[in-house]
Amino acid sequence: MTRRSTLVLMSVALVFSLLTGAAAGAGKGRTSKGHGLTVAQLRSRLLTISDMPSGWTVQPPSAGSGGGFACLANLTGPKANPVSASFQEGNFPQFEESLRSGQHKDFVGITNALSSCRNETFQSQGTTYTGQFEALSMPRMAAESKAYEVTFNVQGFNVAIEINVFRAGSTLGLTTLADFGQAETQLFNQLTQSVVNRLGVPAGRQSGGTSQQAAAPTISPDLTGTAQPIIPPAKTGRVSVVSVGAVQPESGDTVVPVIVRNGTSGTISNIQVSGPALNPQGQVIGSGQSGHVAPENLLPGQVSFVPVSFQSTVPTGSDFHFSVTYDPESNSSRLDAKVTQANLITGSGGESSIVGEVINPGPSSITGPISVTVFCFDSSGHLIAAQSDFTAGSGNIAPGASDSYQVTLLDQSCPTYLVGSSGWVTRG
Repeated sequence: MTRRSTLVLMSVALVFSLLTGAAAGAGKGRTSKGHGLTVAQLRSRLLTISDMPSGWTVQPPSAGSGGGFACLANLTGPKANPVSASFQEGNFPQFEESLRSGQHKDFVGITNALSSCRNETFQSQGTTYTGQFEALSMPRMAAESKAYEVTFNVQGFNVAIEINVFRAGSTLGLTTLADFGQAETQLFNQLTQSVVNRLGVPAGRQSGGTSQQAAAPTISPDLTGTAQPIIPPAKTGRVSVVSVGAVQPESGDTVVPVIVRNGTSGTISNIQVSGPALNPQGQVIGSGQSGHVAPENLLPGQVSFVPVSFQSTVPTGSDFHFSVTYDPESNSSRLDAKVTQANLITGSGGESSIVGEVINPGPSSITGPISVTVFCFDSSGHLIAAQSDFTAGSGNIAPGASDSYQVTLLDQSCPTYLVGSSGWVTRG
């Protein structure tokens, strides 16, 4: 069975377990009453390909009934078949929406069932998968809405399915975005809001909940340069890749720079990004691992810029499914140097370089080699490249001491840039 088939089946099971059953907790097996839209009217409100971003295609809607999650067993009773639309970009991600008539009690029944889910099993063609459910804090999309995520491991790859259940008037809606690695929350929110908008319901205000809101994105003062990066929102309570930059070939290898944002309430460090590159057929064509992260230590809301290296040629247009690992700051093995200058110069041969100085702002010595990484952005603030080197001395930097650096950009365009630097913690 392909990873794609497994992913689609998981999404199908969620959609039809949640929307085809009567309201859980109603207790009498009755369908919802009310004067909702007719099936034909609901179908006319579904998204079309013109509502999707460029590169997406229409897929056949899910068919049949799902199930398999014990926590959703109460969602039984007379069927209320929804109307559905499904789209995907290449092989992944896949977005699906389903609409049916429903009232407040139906919304409560569905969301109560989802809120009861923890570690649940799902069987597909003889294989058992375990999914971890958790509630997410997202903007309220309509009169009522709640969001969830379920994550699986499929054939060695992490799979995430984000779920939004909403009620707009007498219409119940459910949207899902399924992808390898981490689903793109910003895109999911945009598409879900488009679904609600087609029903004629204005956007709601932020829903309540126990999850805290993510801190506003900030760039560490240890970095310096001329760029004003575009930073997408983080998933509240998560450390995640929020932006993937341009594919950058380098002599048979490939570098793909990404932006990682700390959406948690604590400081983190030792950030590592890894994951596969897939071609349009869904085949893995490369395995990436992060290089020098800048900065290495992140306060809540801050972002790191991370070059991910592939030891193979990865073509433009590939899909990337990155995962992030990190440690608490107390376990950090690397310290950030503060970049005090970052100046663009042109050498005698016409090559461009970024030159400047770094200083150790902390109370502990930083052990070399001291890495320096230049992250290049286009004039609009999109991440396009990364280039690394070491300080001139490339040795230890005592507290308050400094060192210079020069990073040659080779043939890379670098309209605007940020520079970060770090080294190892000196152990006593």
